[in-house]
Amino acid sequence: MQKKAIIITTGDEILEGLILNTNQQYISRRLNELGIKVIRAISVPDDIDLISQMVENSLKDADFVIISGGLGPTEDDLTREAVARALKRNLLIDEDMFEEIKNRLKEKGIEISNNIKKQAMLIERANFLKNDVGSAPGQMIEHRGKLLFVLPGPPDELKPMFENCVLPIIRSKMKSDLIVKIYRFSGIPEALLEETIRDIIYNESIIKVSTTLDSFIGPTIRLTYSQKNSEKVKEIENRIIEKVGKYLYNVGDKRLDEIVIERLLKENITLSTAESCTGGLLASKIVDHPGISRIYKGSIVCYSNESKMKLLNVSKESLEIHGAVSSQVVKQMAENVAKKFSTDIGIAVSGIAGPTGGTSEKPVGLVYMGIFFKGKTRILEKRYSGDRNSIRWRTVYGVFNELRKILLGMR
Repeated sequence: MQKKAIIITTGDEILEGLILNTNQQYISRRLNELGIKVIRAISVPDDIDLISQMVENSLKDADFVIISGGLGPTEDDLTREAVARALKRNLLIDEDMFEEIKNRLKEKGIEISNNIKKQAMLIERANFLKNDVGSAPGQMIEHRGKLLFVLPGPPDELKPMFENCVLPIIRSKMKSDLIVKIYRFSGIPEALLEETIRDIIYNESIIKVSTTLDSFIGPTIRLTYSQKNSEKVKEIENRIIEKVGKYLYNVGDKRLDEIVIERLLKENITLSTAESCTGGLLASKIVDHPGISRIYKGSIVCYSNESKMKLLNVSKESLEIHGAVSSQVVKQMAENVAKKFSTDIGIAVSGIAGPTGGTSEKPVGLVYMGIFFKGKTRILEKRYSGDRNSIRWRTVYGVFNELRKILLGMR
């Protein structure tokens, strides 16, 4: 039987729209990848009675309950107290944890306030979950065969704790023979993908199909099936690849940029970038990946025509005749940035992100990409939709997808 989960996120700031609830999205995605069905996701204010009620009700319906937020040292951080009340358990100060928290704060040069002791409060018969980033540990409680995880609210604290502590515990409790396979695509609209492979994936009762759109990259298809049907699913997979294989960039968890960067690192291919409309966003995404300094030699953000000429030797004639957003200019940018940094690959982008600056000939969303590799420069013209930020992000992932195809010899 498929395991069920409920996610509770706490905090007035979520309900007031002051921050995005990215924790819920992240936890839901990771649980779904394990074949766990998220049956409810709830946001509640910093109210001890409401949080306690939600925890109590959720434990009746789900195998796993995950609650985030409210583990700080202030008076409105009430999650520990609410969970203890729901479980009818005591809250105890763990002196060892208190000393550990104080030592960590001292190492960071942070003044220790009196209320920090609250973060060392442990729910009776719970276990602490290590926080590698912040001061507030999480907690794991087993209650009548169900598991409850209490996690910090800041995403940069929650995600490492979830990956390193929560997921291993959940995996150890999973006895299901269900397998989840994730097919990740780029360069094809979700509607066209579904139409193309509809007869392949929806005519089989042995699989459960769910589709999502990975922001700015492309559609994702998730197949859930019993292990005994693995051979049949392999046949389905082969048919999917036959139909839309050129758009399929991975079967698994890794996203497009991870796949491309891994390939570059493995083959020790160096690269440099020159950006106009993305303003350093491509460089930022590249340096998200550990170890990238071995192959990524540098970036130039040349937003103005003057900087394109001065920093990348783009000809004044090309800029005057064709404009900054043109194949001719992007070609020079890609080739010259590779030359400047002595890299195997030179990547350049120039476009009109909007909302102003577009014309009938060059509308908002027009982007040119140039990729220099092995003595050849590939120029691509793209037309993206959306607001300024969306166009910039679509450009970044468009570059990754084109680079993927070049590395695979598809271009």
